[in-house]
Amino acid sequence: MGRVCDVNDPNVEVIYISPIDLDSDMQQYYQKLLGMGVTVDGEGVKETESKVKFLVPDHLDCFPGLNFCLSTILLYSASTLKRLKRLIAGKNAYIMPGLMHRDDMELAEVLNCPVIGPEPDIVHLYSTKSGAKRIFSNANVPVPPSEFDIYTEEQLFELLSSLITSNLDVTRWVFKIDGEFDGRGTAYCDVTKYLACHKWALKQAERYGSKWSKRWAQEPTSIKIYSELPEIIYNNMKIVNRTLFPSVEKFLVAFTKSGGVIEACPPSDDVTCITVDMFIEPTGGVQIKNTGDQIRATEFQTWAISAPQTSISPPRVHSNALAVANACYERGIIGYISVGFATFIDPKTSEQLLWAIDLKIQYTDTMAMANVLQYVTGGHFDSQTGLFKIPEYKVMPALASRFKSPKERQPPNHRFAILSPR
Repeated sequence: MGRVCDVNDPNVEVIYISPIDLDSDMQQYYQKLLGMGVTVDGEGVKETESKVKFLVPDHLDCFPGLNFCLSTILLYSASTLKRLKRLIAGKNAYIMPGLMHRDDMELAEVLNCPVIGPEPDIVHLYSTKSGAKRIFSNANVPVPPSEFDIYTEEQLFELLSSLITSNLDVTRWVFKIDGEFDGRGTAYCDVTKYLACHKWALKQAERYGSKWSKRWAQEPTSIKIYSELPEIIYNNMKIVNRTLFPSVEKFLVAFTKSGGVIEACPPSDDVTCITVDMFIEPTGGVQIKNTGDQIRATEFQTWAISAPQTSISPPRVHSNALAVANACYERGIIGYISVGFATFIDPKTSEQLLWAIDLKIQYTDTMAMANVLQYVTGGHFDSQTGLFKIPEYKVMPALASRFKSPKERQPPNHRFAILSPR
């Protein structure tokens, strides 16, 4: 739905390739949505019907049981390809994919037009939880204490014991499987709650003082913690999605098979997660399109966002998000990306911290909903101030006349939008 809203730009036409058959009612629904558009001048968007074309691959239903991506099916649909070529003939056209696939590149060659996105192999490498850690490291943004590229149980327990020893104040540790999303491959464990040697370890840290960061000082404690970890993890790990992973054993099998990360959960009861949607231009320019505070359905699954975010000063989000986007561009990543942050008050220093925790290299649902918000309001997001600014409303004078005075026609200074695709 968010894709067709790009027609608010007078120089843009949209050809939407649909993965499902669109009956007349569905197309009528889209046209009604397009009729709600507002330009940046507060006027209604004009000629929307002529600027949007809906195409459905003619061989859409010819591959039952095969999980082909849309570009693959389109390549097999000769009639649809011919019509698509006619529609873009003589125009500056480009492909805007969702999650990049090698057949998106093949389609770009067939149509002789560019695709706005990174190479599929690059997406595969950096879309994983471990790949995101590499990007964050290169961007030099703050991240939680963590380890990544873990492929064996022995490695998992060894690295976890080292992390716990260095961060004895962290109660909960989170385990994420590479390649999973939306909390599907996530588990957590309140390790220190069950760690018999935790009080002893705290005394050891106090004893060594400033030397505690040295490896030789931590080694005896790390060994002792390591000996307790297998039993603690197998008996007390909590899995977010029990449908996919009904037992700890099955979760750890998937974790070590695909690889994964361990990271600290913020040591605070009041944690807010923030989504930042961005577009990286082929020339390296970065546009921050949207920010929002996540509204959680469960502790690790997002239901919606409240846009724009108000949990931390916008300049901090702006600078850290730009650093991540620039690091992505250095690795050949262009197009849409989404970065997840967590913010909380450090109980030791009372300072507000911001950790980078997630990266998606694709056109996300929150980006689509932000596009709809911009289309129906005519507004634009200012990443420096963190405000979404809306022009004076002109398209419904009948509604404006219901108010008694011009002063009453002014909208409230601050409002927030709840954006959810669910």
